[in-house]
Amino acid sequence: MKQTQKPFTLIELLVVIAIIAILAGMLMPALNQARSKARAIACVSNLKQDSLAVRLYMDDYNDAFYSSNVQTDNWGRKLVDQKYLSSEKVMTCPQATNVNGFWTIYGAPYLSQDPYALSIKQALSSGRVTGTNGAKYALQANKIILLADSAKSATSGIESHFKLHNNNAANGNIYTVHSNRANSAFLDGHVEAVEEKALSDYLMLSVSGTQTQVTYIEKYFDQNRVSKTVPGL
Repeated sequence: MKQTQKPFTLIELLVVIAIIAILAGMLMPALNQARSKARAIACVSNLKQDSLAVRLYMDDYNDAFYSSNVQTDNWGRKLVDQKYLSSEKVMTCPQATNVNGFWTIYGAPYLSQDPYALSIKQALSSGRVTGTNGAKYALQANKIILLADSAKSATSGIESHFKLHNNNAANGNIYTVHSNRANSAFLDGHVEAVEEKALSDYLMLSVSGTQTQVTYIEKYFDQNRVSKTVPGL
């Protein structure tokens, strides 16, 4: 006699669905963490390409780094226009949202006056770090950040921006978007993920009028894009 298969009852189906939902809930954090890790790795790769292009540009222009004309131009557009990079796609962190072409690329210090170029030689020639706490720092190329994950104030609606300031959140600060770390390209060419608690150990280029200087970092954005003072200052 042929047996017929007993169908699932409604309760049994609900139990199966509940188990699947529980398993999915357990797996989602791990999947999100893996996705974030992959984006952080891609971000480091992008910054390495950008850093190499910047170094090639500086070699051709007497160690000057084109920063920005805040109205129409910035470092990324200059590198693409002069064929040091093929497009702006590697200039943006994969974790960034509200991406808007050249205007949401990695942060860099900027000048608002002609000739819009940061003189690395000028910055290092003074032999000192500006600011109240500057005396405790030594000028070392492997400690000076040139490009980094960055953000503007939350009210701007744009997370990553080319203006990078040491203390003005409205212009742009370093952004510890990768699990409380900010991927950063340094003056010596290396790239690393800088923890927010270690930001006080690092320096950045800054400007006074048309003069390029080196200063310590005062403000940053945490991974929730909240402006904070660097720990340890």
